[in-house]
Amino acid sequence: MNPETNPVPPADPVVSLTATGFLDVSKVALRVAPRERGGDVDKAEVARLLGCESDAGPFLHWRLRAPDSVGSDLDGQIAWILERLTPDLDRWKTVQTRYRVDVYCGLFLEQTKRGLGLLPRTLTALAAREIEWVCDVFVPTPEKRDA
Repeated sequence: MNPETNPVPPADPVVSLTATGFLDVSKVALRVAPRERGGDVDKAEVARLLGCESDAGPFLHWRLRAPDSVGSDLDGQIAWILERLTPDLDRWKTVQTRYRVDVYCGLFLEQTKRGLGLLPRTLTALAAREIEWVCDVFVPTPEKRDA
């Protein structure tokens, strides 16, 4: 998705990133994967339990990806995902017992010194569903930074 044509609206007027600066682009997805290597995910079962189809295509896992965010709004992207899924914690527990569930955040920086944080309500929503938060941070190489 193009973040300029499909932006994620801010979750709250409170800036959730620290004073060290803003992230340049963030990609966020909820992933449901097999607990064991080589295992399978029944995408139809996960879709039925969570109330939404996967957008993962041919991948082996179930996934729902938020629109990319320029300037980064991790709280808004996570909220976008959770708003499309069931609030029923018993259904989440069922998914958790069968599969590994996480929210993956890919953070793409233009500068090397950046900070980030999540609002308490975002952390509470993830914890209530026992969703792990996983981040990969991509920083520019010295060649790109000096260009």
